[in-house]
Amino acid sequence: MGAQGLIDRRRIHPGREPMLSDLEQAHLWQALDSLADDGGLWNGWY
Repeated sequence: MGAQGLIDRRRIHPGREPMLSDLEQAHLWQALDSLADDGGLWNGWY
C-alpha cells in the first residue's frame, strides 16, 4: 500500500444513497418544523 494507502478517499467515494426519498425528507422536515404531537419539544422519545 505505502503512501497510496494514506490518501483521503472521502472526496472520491460516492457514499450511499439516502435512506429517505426527497418527498419523505420534505415530510420529515415539515414535521420537525412544527410542534410535536403532544405540543412539547421534539426529542427521541415517543
